[in-house]
Amino acid sequence: MGKAGFKTSATMEVEQIHKLFDKKIAEIAIKIVRDIAQKKSSDPSFISLMIFKIQQIGWSRAPKDRIDYQYWSSKGWLNPRRTFFIKHRANALKVSSARLVGSIVAKFMI
Repeated sequence: MGKAGFKTSATMEVEQIHKLFDKKIAEIAIKIVRDIAQKKSSDPSFISLMIFKIQQIGWSRAPKDRIDYQYWSSKGWLNPRRTFFIKHRANALKVSSARLVGSIVAKFMI
């Protein structure tokens, strides 16, 4: 779902954006609904878990007055014990490994 590849510019007209992306957005929305119905989100991929950890570290270091920090904080996602956006059933080894790799990657990115 996170690989749609939408590319726009500040000079694009709204109509042009709609023409280029409305069909793709509808397809993605259908996939999201289907994945939720099939509970695919309850077993996030290694990459999704790793990216969550990287984001968690990044937003926890952001200034507290940033809207992103406040949003993540309000959701409880900055809690170090939190492993993903939602409750999940991912294998503990996968979760631990993804969090370890995410922590290492974050050191180089953030």
